[in-house]
Amino acid sequence: NILKSLLKFLDTKNISPQEIREELLVWSLTEKLKNLKQSEDFKKQMKHSQILLNHLDNEIKFSKITIDVKSNLNEKVLVELSVNLGLLNIEEFFSKNELDGLKRLVKIRNGISHGEKNAIVLQGLDDIQEYIVLVSKLMDNWIALIDDFLSNQKYLKNNI
Repeated sequence: NILKSLLKFLDTKNISPQEIREELLVWSLTEKLKNLKQSEDFKKQMKHSQILLNHLDNEIKFSKITIDVKSNLNEKVLVELSVNLGLLNIEEFFSKNELDGLKRLVKIRNGISHGEKNAIVLQGLDDIQEYIVLVSKLMDNWIALIDDFLSNQKYLKNNI
């Protein structure tokens, strides 16, 4: 998965919490904050607080983060992932038509996988070709977005 590779790459950069974009910092702390919040007894809260503080003293690590695509990588999830990564210029890489096309494609996929539809009605090969082109464009755009993010070191605060 390209996002897992991206997160592993960021781990190699040994980025301190002071250098990293706030979106990425918060994302890297999500699990630790959740553990702190869910700790009921005071000793566990102290333990999780210490883990959180230690994390803030060391470089940020991302490779253990779970990427939740909420069962479908639809247009909303794509935008949410982009925001979490600090990829705020998503509209430069994905047109409204492409995001709408993704929404339609996921709707067709869900209808089939959930048994609502047992067949897809297509007007012809042009419909299939349209979705093949759409998926290719979406993948190319996602790679371009990540390439821009890495090439311009947009994971750092100073490069926003």
